[in-house]
Amino acid sequence: MNTSTSTAVRPPAVTYVVHGEPDAFQALRDRIRVDLGWPAVAPRPGERVLVWPGPGFR
Repeated sequence: MNTSTSTAVRPPAVTYVVHGEPDAFQALRDRIRVDLGWPAVAPRPGERVLVWPGPGFR
């Protein structure tokens, strides 16, 4: 994964990987964790996640 193209000022609090076949999105989740050092989650089917903007959201 090429991290030099990231435009993020700071890493996200968490990254949710929700698209694709289970093996593919779990592999992407693992690459985000290892290559970027970001927390990443692949929710279980049917799992609901409350996404709320953090401090500094405009």
